[in-house]
Amino acid sequence: MTEVNDRYFSKHGHELRFEVAETYGEEVTSIRKTADLWTKDVIGYVGPQETCVHEGRMAAAFNLPMISYFCTHNETSNKKHFPTFARTRPPDLQISKSVVSLLLAYNWTQVSFLYRASDNGEFDAVAETLKTTLRTASIRIRSVATWTDIYHHGYSSNPFERLVADTYEDTRIYLVLGYHYEHIGLLVSLRRRGLLDRGDYFVVGVDIEQYDAALPTKYMHGLLQTTPDPDAVEAFRHYLAIVPSAPVRFEEFAVKVSVS
Repeated sequence: MTEVNDRYFSKHGHELRFEVAETYGEEVTSIRKTADLWTKDVIGYVGPQETCVHEGRMAAAFNLPMISYFCTHNETSNKKHFPTFARTRPPDLQISKSVVSLLLAYNWTQVSFLYRASDNGEFDAVAETLKTTLRTASIRIRSVATWTDIYHHGYSSNPFERLVADTYEDTRIYLVLGYHYEHIGLLVSLRRRGLLDRGDYFVVGVDIEQYDAALPTKYMHGLLQTTPDPDAVEAFRHYLAIVPSAPVRFEEFAVKVSVS
């Protein structure tokens, strides 16, 4: 804020100030705060974080810009309904274009698609968009299979044992959508069956959570574990992931925020 004021506003006799509103990650509170800030004559919104659909519609009604730095809801990409909304992080559905680009770069035109179909539909929208985008790009989906319960590698039975048994004879390229520690289950299952020994199989993982550059080894072991799984380490020779990039110079930014 100091940098913006020094560079642009002070020379014209103006000052930009923050009016902070804590939402606690709760949508109802976020909606209320959006309205409260409007009554205080703010000229724009930075945020909110976890939710943004209803808040974005309110910003449009108030004709105020809303710049979200985290929210990934796809609905807000509709400029007819959200004309004043902008984001610095792409919606989760945008990842499908990157997946297609990777597959076509290696001329992988046939895949088996695995994803978690949970009760809360956490990955359903991304999965449907992926299927549509793949078909539009003339990439054949040889089979689609799902698991329902979140898989924590090393703690619960591996659902990929069944999924691999049902699909490996008709598959060479697996596309898997889920959390990174669920991807490990597929890789380990393939390795323990000996399917990776000759390089005939490959896995493309889709992870909608931002890459953690500070802890790269966490992608080779289960949640709450600290030691990489030896089978996973070897299996990663046959794995590529599409994952949102880590922020640039975030530590420097965090220090400035803490000091201020």
